Amino acid sequence: MIRKTVYARTRKDCQKKLMDLRHRSASGSLIAEDMTVEDYLRSWLSHSAEPTVGRGTFVRYRGLVDNYLIPRLGKLKLQKVNATHVEQLYSDLRSDRCPKSIPRQCHIVLRRAFTVAMEKRLIQFNPCAKGSGVRTPKTTPRPIAPLTKEQAVRLLTEAEDDRFHALFVLAIHAGLWQGELLGLKWDNVDLAGGSIRVTHSLEETSGTFQLKEPKTKAGRRLVKIPGIAVKALHRHRAMMKSEGLGFSEWVFPDTIGGAQRKSNLNRWHWKPLKKAAGLPETTRFHDLRHTHATLLLAAGTHPKVVQERLGHANIVMTLDAYSHVIPSLQQEAADKLDELFTVDEPGGSEITESGKTGTELVQNPETKTDQPIEDWSETACQ
Repeated sequence: MIRKTVYARTRKDCQKKLMDLRHRSASGSLIAEDMTVEDYLRSWLSHSAEPTVGRGTFVRYRGLVDNYLIPRLGKLKLQKVNATHVEQLYSDLRSDRCPKSIPRQCHIVLRRAFTVAMEKRLIQFNPCAKGSGVRTPKTTPRPIAPLTKEQAVRLLTEAEDDRFHALFVLAIHAGLWQGELLGLKWDNVDLAGGSIRVTHSLEETSGTFQLKEPKTKAGRRLVKIPGIAVKALHRHRAMMKSEGLGFSEWVFPDTIGGAQRKSNLNRWHWKPLKKAAGLPETTRFHDLRHTHATLLLAAGTHPKVVQERLGHANIVMTLDAYSHVIPSLQQEAADKLDELFTVDEPGGSEITESGKTGTELVQNPETKTDQPIEDWSETACQ
């Protein structure tokens, strides 16, 4: 119980202050007067954040709160936090040479936490909201580094004898996330129809697996796969049966039929294959998804189709992510326009913009007849 005492010169003023205290108590702001940022963030994590986000996201939030926010803001009173405190936090994080993404991630957590605090009337304004004067920390996105067609072919050639050859085929030919590939079940694969239904991805946090729903409606999608991928899956299924894993619901199980860990996939399959194929050390597994999109766009596939295959929420995301392909597409468009508006006459002369043939005709001033300009020039000089 929180006990408060009010003082005033008159009874009327005292009653007014008492009514104000009761109002603040009912709204929750009275309780927040003595609440620290640490107290609030721990309460927010337990009661507001955990039930509304995925397990992996919650673990990241808790790590940011424990490692960065509480050590720097935890002692402050919740209602005293302002834009200056927040800006100083971001400055300190940059000075401490934290990973460049940390200030922005901390901003996201604080903004969401303070939004809930406002809804509960614990604070009057959100110091991280737009218009508060605090600039959202910026990060430089890592450049996309898709494989060339030759590199992709080399990788798949090296992977032919690998246990997960079909997984790498799907990564390049279907553009699935690594978590979607590892979470793929045979119930979601239609080999006869040549398609895959993406309904979830496999997430691992603190050694525990769980199936995670796509973040957006577009993430749940049907992806048509080419014949090379269907053939690879048929071969893969036969291989799994030969290993005694025909019972497993997972398309790409571990050696005992359970879910495959990302760490084991990367250590025993991806990294050795990447090295054998001569790919740059900086190449990530996720770059195979970028390769899928880039090759399709370069081949003239409509961006809307690429968006649907990748599961992007809207086409703007696709165009922004793969804008590096646009210059070549622009040149291709210009070349196609040349082809459309260039017409050859039966005699081989090209029709010009004016509608005349490539050999220009003028009227001979003496004979009043049309003849080629080069012939008229000779006549005029004689």
